[in-house]
Amino acid sequence: MLLLPALAAALSVVMLAVGSVNAAGCDPEVGFSCGEGRCIDKKYVCDGNINCNSGADERNCTACAATAVFCGGRCAHKCDGIARCEDGADEVGCPTRPVFACDSRTVLASKQCDGIMNCDNGEDEEGCSFPEDCRGGAVYCDNRCWPASIRCDRVVWCSDGADEKGCPWWPSA
Repeated sequence: MLLLPALAAALSVVMLAVGSVNAAGCDPEVGFSCGEGRCIDKKYVCDGNINCNSGADERNCTACAATAVFCGGRCAHKCDGIARCEDGADEVGCPTRPVFACDSRTVLASKQCDGIMNCDNGEDEEGCSFPEDCRGGAVYCDNRCWPASIRCDRVVWCSDGADEKGCPWWPSA
């Protein structure tokens, strides 16, 4: 096939025009190599959310994005209703939002009926109704159902990290 070499040559020209790329194919000016053959936009590095399967985008941070605070050797997302810093610094000075009282603590009211048990006894998910396609382990967040396969895959799909919360590698609150 003569098309394949022609296509490769055209892509090389395009890549040269865009800028230099590293071994993973990331333009270091705008991208970050996860080290697994995958690139993410630099804006997702040290933002408090793990976007690389390996978590490389949240390691070795010395400064955090405006949406995160540095604690415990990593960046923790600020004002998401989940205290990830031992001293709670990631939830200090946040605007007050409605809360739901459960067992010995409170959780944001927006976490009630989100498909994730935020209360130890699961009472924040009692009496909730979810769309039929959100059953069988599916994850409900950001007003939609996600397949169960996104849970604990080390990629944060939900804006609040609900798909990764409670996974063995996820920092505990």
